Amino acid sequence: IDGDTYPTLTRIGRFYHKDGTQFSLREYAQVQDFPDDYKFVGTYSAIKGQIGNAVSPKMAQFIGKKLSGKTVIDLFAGCGGLSCGLTQLGKEIVYANEYERTYFQTYIVNHPKTICSLKNIFDVRIDEIPDADIVVGGPPCQGFSTAGLRLKNDPRNKLYQQFLRIVEGKRPKEFLIENVPQIADIKEQVITDFSEIGYSTTFQIVNGLDIGMKQSRKRAFFIGKRNE
Repeated sequence: IDGDTYPTLTRIGRFYHKDGTQFSLREYAQVQDFPDDYKFVGTYSAIKGQIGNAVSPKMAQFIGKKLSGKTVIDLFAGCGGLSCGLTQLGKEIVYANEYERTYFQTYIVNHPKTICSLKNIFDVRIDEIPDADIVVGGPPCQGFSTAGLRLKNDPRNKLYQQFLRIVEGKRPKEFLIENVPQIADIKEQVITDFSEIGYSTTFQIVNGLDIGMKQSRKRAFFIGKRNE
């Protein structure tokens, strides 16, 4: 593990040692830069999926340094990679929401002080979410075509619309969206959507190898700052 670099770790990808043995779950977690004391809950395949789908805590830590706020709401929280990196910076996760029960069991074990909401985000009311400085999350965005419907009106992007709804409802000082690099094709739509509710937004693609990660993992980030 130490000193080696790897291709992007995915939910279904497999890495092998030179002797032909497959990486252990802990070794996969190390490739994703999870701390060794991070606990995972579930079957082998469930944990492998959690690790592969997670935001690397190292990448979360890198991008989180651009956020000045301290308290955080984590939407689409998964197993907690984004929250893990932010807490390593000293930020406090006050609330997290996730719909996938297995992933969230891992999150809950590692974030015992966080208010954890296991429910469909469509059913989450604004008044049940505590106030926080920052809203973060990785809402799936599937409508990458720049033709036709706008992002917030595309029925494939209802989860992105929920992130937008909660940011508008909570009015945090900052927000952070994590997504796949292909979202660059529609970044102007995202920037416009948040401009309409009072936020100035910047866009950045980060390559893991550029920030000291062990894999060539690329992720896109939007950082929004509330207009005063």
